[in-house]
Amino acid sequence: MHFNKEGIKKLRGRGNRRSLLFLPAVLLLLFLAVGGPARPAEPSFKAASPVTAPNKEGEALVLATTTSVADSGLLELLLPVFKEKTGIEVLVLSRGTGQALELGQRGDVDLLLVHDRPAELRLLKAGYFTDRYDVMYNDYLIVGPAADPAKIKGTGDAVAALSSIAEGSHTFVSRGDDSGTHRLELKLWAKAGIADFGSWYFAVGQGMGDTLRLAGELQGYTLTDRSSYLLFKDRLELEIMVQGDPLLYNQYGIMAVNPERHPHVRYKSALKMIDFMLSPQGQQLIASFQRGGEPLFFPGRAIEGAGIDQPEREAEPSSLQQGLGEAFYLIINFDPSLWRIVLLSLQVSGLAVLLGALAGVPLGVYLGLKPAERTRYVSKFLYTLMGLPPVVAGLVLYLLFSRTGPLGALGLLFTPGIMVIAQFVLSLPIITGLTMLAIRSQDKAILETALTLGASRLLTAWTVVQESRPAIFGAVVAGLGRVMAEVGAVMMVGGNIAGRTRVMTTAIVLETGKGNFELAIGLGLVLLFISFVINSLLYRFQGGGRSSVWL
Repeated sequence: MHFNKEGIKKLRGRGNRRSLLFLPAVLLLLFLAVGGPARPAEPSFKAASPVTAPNKEGEALVLATTTSVADSGLLELLLPVFKEKTGIEVLVLSRGTGQALELGQRGDVDLLLVHDRPAELRLLKAGYFTDRYDVMYNDYLIVGPAADPAKIKGTGDAVAALSSIAEGSHTFVSRGDDSGTHRLELKLWAKAGIADFGSWYFAVGQGMGDTLRLAGELQGYTLTDRSSYLLFKDRLELEIMVQGDPLLYNQYGIMAVNPERHPHVRYKSALKMIDFMLSPQGQQLIASFQRGGEPLFFPGRAIEGAGIDQPEREAEPSSLQQGLGEAFYLIINFDPSLWRIVLLSLQVSGLAVLLGALAGVPLGVYLGLKPAERTRYVSKFLYTLMGLPPVVAGLVLYLLFSRTGPLGALGLLFTPGIMVIAQFVLSLPIITGLTMLAIRSQDKAILETALTLGASRLLTAWTVVQESRPAIFGAVVAGLGRVMAEVGAVMMVGGNIAGRTRVMTTAIVLETGKGNFELAIGLGLVLLFISFVINSLLYRFQGGGRSSVWL
């Protein structure tokens, strides 16, 4: 029997109804992929006459504190005792100091325990906070690899050490998150006369634990508080290089959000927490808290004159209207910091989805043409991977590609390459699974008639693929939506390094936390526009506006 091409051509359109019914499910998936005792006589600086706001009984007190305090475990010792004494539950938000101060200025928390004394005093004077006290302190360290390429170990001079690191272009990992640690680091660089940072400087925009982890992987130097270093040191290949410099003393202050500005805050409960922290019992608990036999914090105030008290203006919290206006300004003026992030995002996600399509579409077609009962276990496994949490994918890849992992010698960790691999892993099951469903949704009469008319199995498969093009294209778009919207995997394996591995989603998370809403909104608008363009192309490809395509 001769193969009748015209007969095959007439078959086209018979499977469209099922394909078109399948399309809304694809688009829905894409949408989901793209939600006590008396205090000391006088505080270190106190705002004038705050009004006592009525406390909301039965509601938990919200405390914003630094990642170094939250990670140390100190609050796990203090808060149960405080709750037993007062009955007040405390919810803890772990943020960098800059982010915590921003939350306080906006009235999103009730109480702060942070470590940027000059900034705290300025905001206290401006009326954002009240009842501020020095509650405890420790010190900062400069840590680095045992090889110490900058030769700074034991110098005891933080400014000279940073100068040596910069002069030799040795790797330095910065928190880059506007935390108290980051703010001190910038002031130390300024005292060293260093204003320009080259490729040796990695600003990662993450907490202290993650920053130490990245410094260990990159075998670089970093600035850390002692408590965080002691907490993580057994998992790091980093040693103390510089300590004991008076500029490195690290004072923590506790203060309440001013109820004159934010009447809804739980001011009475905040004062009870402050009283407890300053009481003999609270101070004794702080002094007794140790790791490996070493105290992590010391009660009270550090030595007079320690640290850097450098004038610095605190920005006013921006409104939504201001943020939108400044975001549009960044977009239309092609702000380099914004568009560099956008370009990297498109490069990483585009390449990952291209590879995912090249592998996933053929695999999905192959599985779709097989009888469902013969591939049921493969299908179940594939459906499981379609819901793979990005953080799980990130964890597995991190363990594989870390310096001590089996693939560590490749040196891919914290590079765009590993981010492409992570997003490929996430997109492949989506594209494969939805392609398989698209093929199976076609009318079986197409297969049977094609074979009856003399078509080879390969040409029959191609005919089914042609009939399934809209849904297969939707599968690829769903894969793109999945990877462009995810944060966890690229954050874990890429490190969110400024100028290197920072993409739109990780930048939005970072800048929102820092209060830089103009950049966060700008990136969000660009992300929405990209989604609109992709879906417009899909709409055009699916039928150019015919209502039947979407019904």
